Amino acid sequence: MRTSNSYIRCCIKKHAGIAILMVLVTAFILAACAGENLDIRYDLSAEPEYQLFPPGDQAFGEDFTEALEEFKTIVKNRNQHELEHFLDENVRTSFDVEYPTGPDEFNDAWLLDTQDYKISAVWEVLESVLSLEGVYDAGAGTYHSPYTYFACPDRFKDDNIDLCFAVTAEGVNLYEKKDLKSKIIARIDYNIVYLDVDERDYNEKPPTELVKINTAGGVIGYVQKQYLHSLVDNRILMHRTEDGWRLKYLVSGRMYEWYLPEE
Repeated sequence: MRTSNSYIRCCIKKHAGIAILMVLVTAFILAACAGENLDIRYDLSAEPEYQLFPPGDQAFGEDFTEALEEFKTIVKNRNQHELEHFLDENVRTSFDVEYPTGPDEFNDAWLLDTQDYKISAVWEVLESVLSLEGVYDAGAGTYHSPYTYFACPDRFKDDNIDLCFAVTAEGVNLYEKKDLKSKIIARIDYNIVYLDVDERDYNEKPPTELVKINTAGGVIGYVQKQYLHSLVDNRILMHRTEDGWRLKYLVSGRMYEWYLPEE
């Protein structure tokens, strides 16, 4: 009987300790949430708001999967020789159809034809593009990246496209004021938003700084710059050729006066 009583007391102490720990964890979570100063007023998942979700799982062909991984490795290692081999013979760096094309012009545009090719801006640009998902088309033999431009509805590609951004994360805080301690008035999940016209020197701001935005439905607030991706930022097209997958273009900006030839 003594052994039985001791065992019972031991179990009670053990479970009491677990219960106390659970209470402490719950209290910590509640305190953290309270510290966020939540005041959710807007639902940004319903029209006229628009959410641009990443494509998710896509049925890549084996040849493309290998090519994409090879391309990412080339960029990661900053291998200029292998990158040149990956370029299409008519690779483009501009929407201007009269602008010279080809590997030599690509290398010249990105200063890859120098001894300091590893410090070329092209590596960080390509890393940024490849960090986001792209849109794969098996029938056409193409891969456009990032999805933020190529999966975005045409209605956002208008005269205001320079101010149009895609939020590339979910659960992003929208603050009432330019202050991380101000009220959080909404959560943003991959929404299309517009940089406010009063916002200045956007490109010079650090990633964590709050910038003023307007949602498609007219909600005004502040979000950290690091979650925004411009619709006119750099983008690429890879396409299947007789010699394998090649980089067809790396361009940026709006596509109004000049248009890239159709595949």
